[in-house]
Amino acid sequence: NALADILGVRRILVGKGIYNTAKEGKPFASADIWNDDYAMVAIIGDSQRLSDPSVGRVFLWSADSPENATVEQYRDDAARSDIFRVRQHVDELIIDPFFAHLMKVDA
Repeated sequence: NALADILGVRRILVGKGIYNTAKEGKPFASADIWNDDYAMVAIIGDSQRLSDPSVGRVFLWSADSPENATVEQYRDDAARSDIFRVRQHVDELIIDPFFAHLMKVDA
């Protein structure tokens, strides 16, 4: 990535996620998770070693879902449907907030 090279960083991640702000039972109302007015510079560990510097980690609990996503499928003849159930058991943890800096980039 040319911009990453110019800035001297390994990679640039752009958050584009949305979430539902509507109360339960109401129609979907989307809002951005990430605000365009801020940028974060962070150290994100690439290895499995917990001793490596990193702002956070994602832990996969493999006892019940050994893969990134566990998919189960079964037939429900009463509903004339094939049911797919997908699950993932993870925890996202802030390990050391000193490895990140949030900057205001838009006035």
